[in-house]
Amino acid sequence: MKNYLSVIALLLLSCFHSLEAQDLKLQIEKETEQLHKLVKKAERKGIDVSKELSTFRTAAIFSRYADWDEKNFKKNVKLFNLVKKLNDKTPEENAHYLPQFEREQILLMLKNAQSELEAVLSGEHQRQATPKIDWSNLDINNNTIEQNGEPVFIYDYVWKPTGKEFQEFYGEQDGIFLTTGYLNEDGSLKHYKLKEIQNKESGTLGTVFLNHLNPPKWAIDKYTDFTVGGRRYTGYDIDNPGAKEIQRQLISQVAPLTKGKNYAKLGWMLTNEPHWFTIKDSWASGTVSNFTLQKFRGYLKEKHKDISVLNKRWNTSFTSFDAVEISIPIEAKLQGTSKWYDWMSFNQYRVTEWFTFLQDEIRSHDKEAHTHIKLMPNLWTENKRDHGIDMEALSDLTSIMGNDAGSHYSAMWGKKEEWVDHYAYSWREMCMSYDFYKSISPNKVIYNSETHYLSTVKFRELDLNLDYVNATHWMATILGLNSSKAWFWPRKEDGSLKSYTEKGYAGSLAMQPAVVDKVTRTMMDLNANAQALTEIQNLRKPIRIFYSETSAINLKKHMDDVFTTYENLFFEGYSIGFVTENILKKQSQKNWDVVVVQKTPFIKQSEKDALQKYLDNGGTVIIDNASILKNEYGEKLSPLNKSNGQLIKVEDLNEMKLKALAEVTSKHTLQVSELNDHAKKGVFWRYVNTDKNSNMLTLINIGKEARAIEIKLTDAEKSTSVKNILTGEQLENNITLQPFDVLFVEVNDSLKL
Repeated sequence: MKNYLSVIALLLLSCFHSLEAQDLKLQIEKETEQLHKLVKKAERKGIDVSKELSTFRTAAIFSRYADWDEKNFKKNVKLFNLVKKLNDKTPEENAHYLPQFEREQILLMLKNAQSELEAVLSGEHQRQATPKIDWSNLDINNNTIEQNGEPVFIYDYVWKPTGKEFQEFYGEQDGIFLTTGYLNEDGSLKHYKLKEIQNKESGTLGTVFLNHLNPPKWAIDKYTDFTVGGRRYTGYDIDNPGAKEIQRQLISQVAPLTKGKNYAKLGWMLTNEPHWFTIKDSWASGTVSNFTLQKFRGYLKEKHKDISVLNKRWNTSFTSFDAVEISIPIEAKLQGTSKWYDWMSFNQYRVTEWFTFLQDEIRSHDKEAHTHIKLMPNLWTENKRDHGIDMEALSDLTSIMGNDAGSHYSAMWGKKEEWVDHYAYSWREMCMSYDFYKSISPNKVIYNSETHYLSTVKFRELDLNLDYVNATHWMATILGLNSSKAWFWPRKEDGSLKSYTEKGYAGSLAMQPAVVDKVTRTMMDLNANAQALTEIQNLRKPIRIFYSETSAINLKKHMDDVFTTYENLFFEGYSIGFVTENILKKQSQKNWDVVVVQKTPFIKQSEKDALQKYLDNGGTVIIDNASILKNEYGEKLSPLNKSNGQLIKVEDLNEMKLKALAEVTSKHTLQVSELNDHAKKGVFWRYVNTDKNSNMLTLINIGKEARAIEIKLTDAEKSTSVKNILTGEQLENNITLQPFDVLFVEVNDSLKL
């Protein structure tokens, strides 16, 4: 009887869902027709309707996806089961609700599009024209991607279908995939792959993906211990002589063929998410090969010169450098010792050497080739340093700064994070890393080839906050992002999946038409204002935080201290930057006004010398009492001296901020003041002065609560006029911003309008 009732219940539920689906489909048809009428009116008035056309396209694609989801309940149950805990619903409930949810989002999109266009048609709002991007006509010019000499911001999606339907509004990035599996044992390229590349048209802007997984069996057999020391995305030992041999063979045959092609113009991606973790009992850690250990011994000899010096620092009694032994993975308790420092700095050295080889090999065949690496910025912004990634060295090496920065506002598991008490989302990784990149190489493009703003392993929301979507894309762009590829679009044209074991699918953007619609519309807004936003990207960074990899290696939580310093300066309207030993040596000190040094006790003598030379040349350093005390081995250093500059001692972070702001030579022409009383500020703002003597100001509330703000010109003769650039609306200069709110406004003296 119970089974019979269950069957009846399921049949009734199925009938209900079927009726509801038909009703939603009819509503979608009705709202689509209504929006079409508005679009025709707008076209007759010469109003740009790119946004509405993109909404039509997204609605059509996801209507098809909803139909597929309705017919493939069991497959979706299995896919939802792959996620630890997406929400409070069971996998079965989520799978049942999914097609309805997608259709409800389509309705929301269509209605919002109508409201926005009606406001434009009535004259209540203005509509900016959106440039149409021709991906076959894009060029990289220093730190911008340009179309006909004008900057544009481009985006695409990982794994997205390549048909025309998916290109017009969602990106048209091209490229080729390379792996050593395409090599024959004699070093030649497999015939089918050679022909594929030879016959490939120049196409559109794209990248050459150099994959290092799954080396061919003949290579594993040929090269001794070839896979010992390999890691997740590099399946072989980079110190094995065979590694360079097979890459030379691969690159030498392909690089001449990709030279000058659009599909390679965005550069060779030297690898995907590289890491060589070496701490015992930690994620993705492992051993290293005898080739690596032998190289380490040579590194130590070059570093210490005499074995007695090493023995004193390591507290050992080795008879020679050839006799030096170290256990890898290394014990975490050794952090802060000389042995620890030497291994961690060597691990970075060998990895940088490997990528230098790859780039040099490519450039030997195509000297104009761009390169980048999909670096994980959290390997710099977080505390761990056993991964082998020298973020500065690798970003300085390549001609494009590659990354996969992300953000999140929730997590499906794990302990509570510190940002939750003060901010609407976690911004540390994206913001601090992008300001670091722009400090290292201000004249390079930033390319995020796997954006993780919309989902991560731990962060998934099956109703993602659309204001968050808008805020993160604005924030990333303001801080320097030029090109991106979002994670991810695993569905085919008909809605089916490329893989039914994909853990990242449930709750992703591929289930959320409103998210795709919001990304498209946000990017249109960004591109409509690309010139002004590019100027904001390139603002001078007058305040620089001194960063030392030495302290980061030796201290367990050094990057927490670096972030605290950065956070304290971030909300003051100035573009914040960093200096390192190399930046101090390579760049003009006219690029900044002041350097702050906070909680950085360990620095190499060469780092101290660079700071001292900056002071000798008239620079200004603000320093606390906990910095520049010891070298990398804990040996005492003499303090900096004032020389021809200013050496200002401070007691705490607040004093450091006030002193630093006082040293900025280019004073603000406007001020954004938070009127609420909060423990921490939350409104991020940056602006530029235009040729017309007005100010283009962008603001984002990343605070946890609403923030009341006042926008005020510092020398207004009458009062401050504020106009919304995106809509043309005149605003009050006292505004309340909700969490995730973004404003882009023009600020003027009302007397001069």
